[in-house]
Amino acid sequence: MSIFSKIFQWYFTKSALPYWGIVLLDCMAIYISGLVVGIITDGPETTILQWKALSISMLANLCCYIVGMRIMHTYSGVMRHSSFVDLYRVAVANLIGAVLTFPLRRLCLVRLGCAVLGYYDLVAVFLISTFAMWCIRVFVKYAYEEGSNVKHAERVFVYGTRNGGV
Repeated sequence: MSIFSKIFQWYFTKSALPYWGIVLLDCMAIYISGLVVGIITDGPETTILQWKALSISMLANLCCYIVGMRIMHTYSGVMRHSSFVDLYRVAVANLIGAVLTFPLRRLCLVRLGCAVLGYYDLVAVFLISTFAMWCIRVFVKYAYEEGSNVKHAERVFVYGTRNGGV
């Protein structure tokens, strides 16, 4: 049995992934999207040279995104049963986080001189991280549906409603 199948069986036999696991996964998506935006805008060499400053800036931005996650409760649903409402909550939480990063960027630039990402870069981080978080949720839902034993379920037809249903 491969390590992937062991992890798959462990996750899908539990009732849900812990809250901290979902928040950590979302934070990783935001951090990696910041690195990707840095590579796209400045190139890989400059991003590697500014890695420490970019990491500090992205960790500060993560605090803003966590506020958005907390307000919208993006971590509270069961990830394998995600719906469009959950995707909407993820987008709004990331929008809240992105809006909160604008004054933080100004503060970091004026006071500390550590802001690496520009305003357009922060918008790109919002877009990429939102898309990545959507993809994670859709992939988990798809993997659950494909891996579960729903294929062998007996089909039924419900006729009627409430007490009259047969």
